[in-house]
Amino acid sequence: MKKQSFHFTYVTDDQRELIHLWLQKPHISEWIHGSGLQNTLDDLDKSFIGKSETNYWIGSNDNQPFCFFITRSEDDAVALDVFIGEENYLEKGLAIEMFNQFIDQHFSSTHRLFIDPEVANQRAVHVYTKLGFTILNEFIAPWNPVPHYLMELKRNS
Repeated sequence: MKKQSFHFTYVTDDQRELIHLWLQKPHISEWIHGSGLQNTLDDLDKSFIGKSETNYWIGSNDNQPFCFFITRSEDDAVALDVFIGEENYLEKGLAIEMFNQFIDQHFSSTHRLFIDPEVANQRAVHVYTKLGFTILNEFIAPWNPVPHYLMELKRNS
């Protein structure tokens, strides 16, 4: 498979409808819904007017938007979430390359990354494990009271 070249930029207000559309798709809405979804939508709106500490990113391949990253930095660490919005990018083996390019382009000096998938989201847990994340613990999230893993990736660079 040829190496892909992904490009990541901050989400802009004119991409709001696309993000809302992606968040309604079954492969995403299964994992982000209820108060977690509403908190994300509310904070996304705040980001458009510079009132959020969270960053929202859109990833493109050949000028075609296809994925959505959410990041929040604190000290030497970044917490993140990621969703592939376009179904034709699912199950193509692109997630690891996409993720690594995003981190290399925007967080290359960050030493610790955290992500918190639902325990039931075994596809995501599998990908994060392949990326080098390790499970630190299991917790019940206040925004979605089901078991989640807190996973960490330590980087030396």
